[in-house]
Amino acid sequence: MAIAGACTKGSKSSAPEMYEDSELAKLMRTMHDEQLAVKEAILNGETPESYPASYSHMTTSEPTENMEIGEAFKAYAVLHKASMDNLASSDSANLVENHNLVIQSCVNCHQDHCTGPIEKIEKLYIR
Repeated sequence: MAIAGACTKGSKSSAPEMYEDSELAKLMRTMHDEQLAVKEAILNGETPESYPASYSHMTTSEPTENMEIGEAFKAYAVLHKASMDNLASSDSANLVENHNLVIQSCVNCHQDHCTGPIEKIEKLYIR
């Protein structure tokens, strides 16, 4: 049983140790939620104007334990920022294509760093 493995025999505390998201994981979840809102706005004919400054903290946020923020991650962050800037300056004819390029930049990074959320990210594409 899972519960038996969560506690040690003779332990006075019966509460299992809880996992707390890292700064980077929290930022990534916020980015997902905001990109979902952008997707919905585009589908409603609206043009996104800009992106939150918090995205610039991607390379300085504390990562999940055992994850390294190295030069490759930083390069992906620069490319992601460029794709977001491109989307923000898009005309209506290029919105869907440029939105999908933003999502592709997320997938590209996650293929190298933390593959778990890729399926969720891919749902942000506009098909």
